[in-house]
Amino acid sequence: MPTRNTMLGAKGLILSLLFTCCGKNPGEPPGSKPVTDRYTVLLKAINVRQTASPFYHFTYDDSGYVTRISYNEDLHVYHYYYKGGRIDSVTSSSTDARYFLYRYSRQQVSEVLQYDDTGLRLKVLVRYDAKGRVSRMDWQPTGSGPDEKHSVFTYYDNGNLQRVENTYPATAQVTVVDFEAYDNGKAVDDFGICKGFLEHLVLLPGVRFYHNNPTRVKETNGVDVRMITLQYQYQGSLPVEKRSATQVTGGPATGDHYTGLTSYTYY
Repeated sequence: MPTRNTMLGAKGLILSLLFTCCGKNPGEPPGSKPVTDRYTVLLKAINVRQTASPFYHFTYDDSGYVTRISYNEDLHVYHYYYKGGRIDSVTSSSTDARYFLYRYSRQQVSEVLQYDDTGLRLKVLVRYDAKGRVSRMDWQPTGSGPDEKHSVFTYYDNGNLQRVENTYPATAQVTVVDFEAYDNGKAVDDFGICKGFLEHLVLLPGVRFYHNNPTRVKETNGVDVRMITLQYQYQGSLPVEKRSATQVTGGPATGDHYTGLTSYTYY
């Protein structure tokens, strides 16, 4: 597993100031059960038709900790470093996000600090409901401008995501995604639910936004309304293919229809 000592020279932004509780995970209460960010299902790649390939690619160490994630054929590349079995920090190939520092409270990620070449640029605040599910995330720049994004999450009783509402204060745009139905298969791609196409990935390994795979989704973005039907093929319990059919049912593009294909591979 990579350790923090591996990257002490990175851009002079390494801060030796957090998570000093010897042998315990960051933010772990005394006597609590240890939590780690080890994966048991080792997803190798996600490929999406008509996008750069691979769309996501994952590399792990021998213990199942993710060490590298490539997004959109290396548009963004992230390297992960651990302390006490939890993500401690991340380096990135992007000039606006050279380095990420994770902060914890009671075993849960509470903040992710994003640094560029000049210093701290952005804070991502993560809040949870009484059942330990992510209820809200806020992307807050350190300057005087408005927040970049607010995301609010609500869930069904079984823990699958029911709705995510994204607000972009600078433009007052609001997008709403309603997950209207699920199958019984195992989900492997919910980690990306809070990421826009050009936004940076905030990886939360211990968090599940949905356990099963959505089969009917409604998207509303203030311009269009889109109804999406999804069908999966499985090998055992894991998805290997997802086919989508999107129908625009509201807005100026009403009547448009298009399809998509996503494939999943594993180690």
